Amino acid sequence: MRHKGIFFALFHNELEKLWAHRAYVLIVAFLIIVVGSSFLVYRSHQLSLQQAQTNMQQMEHQMGQLRQQERHASGQSKVEVRQALAADQQTLQQMKMQGPIINLKQETQQLRAQLKHVPSSQQGSILEQLAVAKGALKKGITQENSLTGLGLAGALFAGGTMLLFGLMTVGLTSDRFSSELEGGTWGVLLLHSPRRVPIFWAKLSASVVLLWAFMLSTALAILGVTGLLVGFGAPRFPVEVGMRLAAPTQPTLPVSIPPQSFHFISLLTYDVWALLLAMLSVSVLGAICVAVSLLTRSSVLSLIVGAVLVLSEVFAQIAAHWAGWIALVDPAVHLPLVADWTGSLAQSFNLADLTMKSGLTVLLAWGVIAVVAGMWAVRRIDL
Repeated sequence: MRHKGIFFALFHNELEKLWAHRAYVLIVAFLIIVVGSSFLVYRSHQLSLQQAQTNMQQMEHQMGQLRQQERHASGQSKVEVRQALAADQQTLQQMKMQGPIINLKQETQQLRAQLKHVPSSQQGSILEQLAVAKGALKKGITQENSLTGLGLAGALFAGGTMLLFGLMTVGLTSDRFSSELEGGTWGVLLLHSPRRVPIFWAKLSASVVLLWAFMLSTALAILGVTGLLVGFGAPRFPVEVGMRLAAPTQPTLPVSIPPQSFHFISLLTYDVWALLLAMLSVSVLGAICVAVSLLTRSSVLSLIVGAVLVLSEVFAQIAAHWAGWIALVDPAVHLPLVADWTGSLAQSFNLADLTMKSGLTVLLAWGVIAVVAGMWAVRRIDL
């Protein structure tokens, strides 16, 4: 019980120190992510409305030309013009009713028509979209608007934004021990806890909990703000997970991702899992940075190592066509862990081995190595 009391006291102390030194950065980052994301979504929504208005104006202009042709046409030609005019009139009514929202029944028909004109080797992405549309219709969802609070909250942890969360993790954890050694406060800290392992866990836990709180509050803020601006979306809308059917973006490359079946989860479930998986990945990255801080005993060096590790994900994405093997061992590539689950990471690197199982294996292996190395190094710090 005494050891638990020491740990919680250390944890509370570390949390207070982190907030005192990092509160300004966290608040600024929070505002940038929430305000920036909300502005982009609102701007995209307005552009969609403008595009829909432009399309309707073009359709009305086209109908005006058809009416002029009708006045001067006769016989079979006049019948054909009237048929085209009736079809355009129906399309215009649908556009006015629909606006920027996608009608899933119409999309299903269009996708089926596309399949007839596309080679089987390139049908993967169309089949995927068709499966999603059918899944939504089975749930009674007839319309889709991709610009919603729920969709963006999940996407926050599935793409490039995780690079920012990764760099924040480095900033919070890379000096947890090196700052104590450089500032000469390590000996004072040992007066509160002669056992060093609880200090290691307290520092790591405080950093991770603060990161989790930041990520959760960011997701909820984005959900609320964008939901008020453009709508919250349909919580039961299906999202596909598993190996994707899409072919590589470069048709000249061989298709190494075999078509496999995937299953659906609801949009709300997807958002929750995206957040939880992101929390797991930043926790592993935090453990790595804390271990590096212990091994190097230098805040600058550990910060550089952590930043290079996070940015290696960018280099791997750029060189995905020849450096795909990096994704099998680089933990930074798996920071958006939900991308392993949805199959988008496998599509980017053209590697069928990049699955949820492989991503978890890579991260957990690095996490174990970091924790073991950290506990080993903390016992060997000289006063």
